[in-house]
Amino acid sequence: MDVRSTTSSIDTRWDAPTPWVDSSHGAIQRLMRRLVPAPDAPAAAACYRYVRYGIPFGFPAERLHYRASEVLAAGMADGLGKSTLLTALWRAAGQEARQYMARLPAAFLSGLVYPGPHLVHAVTELRVSGVWHRLDSYLLDGPLLLRVREALGRGPGSIGWSHDGSGCTDWHGTGDSLLDVTRLVRLDGPFEDIGTWLAADPAQLHDHPLHGPSWREVRLDAQRRVTQLRARRTLPLPGQET
Repeated sequence: MDVRSTTSSIDTRWDAPTPWVDSSHGAIQRLMRRLVPAPDAPAAAACYRYVRYGIPFGFPAERLHYRASEVLAAGMADGLGKSTLLTALWRAAGQEARQYMARLPAAFLSGLVYPGPHLVHAVTELRVSGVWHRLDSYLLDGPLLLRVREALGRGPGSIGWSHDGSGCTDWHGTGDSLLDVTRLVRLDGPFEDIGTWLAADPAQLHDHPLHGPSWREVRLDAQRRVTQLRARRTLPLPGQET
């Protein structure tokens, strides 16, 4: 597996707010103080649990990309939005956090979206005691994960509806926790936020259905399928859509 990682040569402060990771925003600060009520509270795991369980997975369609405070206001997010919010919460708690942009096989979103040859995906890194830990297992909230597992089956190789049966689905404050690192096609970064990544190549998402010219219609359709999954309605299995 060719997983390539490119490191920025800029000496970036990974605990600072940015236009997209707006960790100084009042709503982000208030939430962080609620999640981390004391300096010795376990901030890393508390922020992770909130993003995983408190922000349901979905495809809001009011705008194409969301700042962390906008993710919080929307109340649901896809992988890019969840990564942005988690990065902001960790930085608001005084921790170093940053984002990578990954490419996953299109089959990962099969059943929800019908993209091209790859899927754009965000991976979040947190520095704990000088060591960077890489995560994306916050993607699916608990109820949706149970429904997807029920529909797909639990065996290795079960992939679709934003889940891979062989990946991690939880995190307890240390170590990596990835949906399935073996499926990463490419990993670029680290970046301060999604805006830094987009600025490097503004056209890189133009041909991707979730981010291209028809993004709103694609996201609304994907959200409809997520709603059907949550309601336990029967959907064609990933790869068997007509």
